[in-house]
Amino acid sequence: MAYKPYKVQKKSDIYAKYNNKKPDKNTTNNGGVKLFGFRSGIAYKMIPAALYYAFMTFYIGTGIYGEIKYYKFEPIDIVLMILKYIFFFIWFLSPAIFLSDFKYRDSLPFFKKRNLGSSIIGIIVVSMFCSFMTYVYKECMSDTYKKSVEAYAKILEEQNNTDHKENQQKETVSETEIITIDKESKVFYYFNENKVYTEV
Repeated sequence: MAYKPYKVQKKSDIYAKYNNKKPDKNTTNNGGVKLFGFRSGIAYKMIPAALYYAFMTFYIGTGIYGEIKYYKFEPIDIVLMILKYIFFFIWFLSPAIFLSDFKYRDSLPFFKKRNLGSSIIGIIVVSMFCSFMTYVYKECMSDTYKKSVEAYAKILEEQNNTDHKENQQKETVSETEIITIDKESKVFYYFNENKVYTEV
């Protein structure tokens, strides 16, 4: 048997062929945060994005809490309310859902092109569809739910009217308030709009 000299195995760098390639704009961001507003890591983009997401989450949460606390439901209303707030969630958090660099974006119409014009059109289409669906689900609610909404609206209106009347009464009392300092000289002090007027 002939002797075969030992050959040193070549160590090929599997990453070498990727080092010289420039990143494609249409590919997803494999490193860093992929959420819209945080992708660049720039403060003036991240702060408004964080405030927007926090406010919208708070708004949706308070809406759900208010409906559960003040409105009356039938079993079908619970299902409709869940569907309604799913579309609310998609609507108000659409920048995070559709403009972030996640893989599913490459299969979405308008958003897979990753340019400003198509993204704006996509957000408008999503907003119109979600607002339409929330309106449909709201109209499909039971009469019990609708009557409770009307009753609560009347209560709020009555409270606003009573508060307005009380404020008007306080203003009229403060405007007509007269204090007599010296009855013999008949000097009167009028208090009107934080100003003092004397009359003899």
